[in-house]
Amino acid sequence: MTIVKFHRPITRTTGFPYVSQVMNEMLERMDISRFSSDGWDTLTRTNVIENETDYMLQIAVPGMDKKNFGIDIEKNTLTLSAASNQSESPDVNYLRREFDYSSFSKTFKLPESVDSEKITANYENGILSVTLGKRDSAIPQPPRKIEVK
Repeated sequence: MTIVKFHRPITRTTGFPYVSQVMNEMLERMDISRFSSDGWDTLTRTNVIENETDYMLQIAVPGMDKKNFGIDIEKNTLTLSAASNQSESPDVNYLRREFDYSSFSKTFKLPESVDSEKITANYENGILSVTLGKRDSAIPQPPRKIEVK
């Protein structure tokens, strides 16, 4: 048996439902992210934030210790990883186990505007925040007046 994703045909109706359906179809087909990610997307959720001077990655990794994180950059690829040293106790009998402190690795292809010398990281309240500073040439400059001589 083959499972095929079903798309309802776009039917012209009046008002918002038609527009909403068209937008949903467009967003499903578009890649709207500047950062491409490989790895454990279902295990480690990531927010990507941009402001004028930098980008910020926020990765939800509760229960980890900051000394277990590894952040590596090679060319324009950023790799975030963590290895947990929590061992399973053989005398614990789990009836249900929904969370695990396991290892992960997540790779991001960075845009050309990131300056690899301006990358910092912080881990607080289960959120790993990685700040990626932009190159000076990528930061919008304020308008200036040029004097005619």
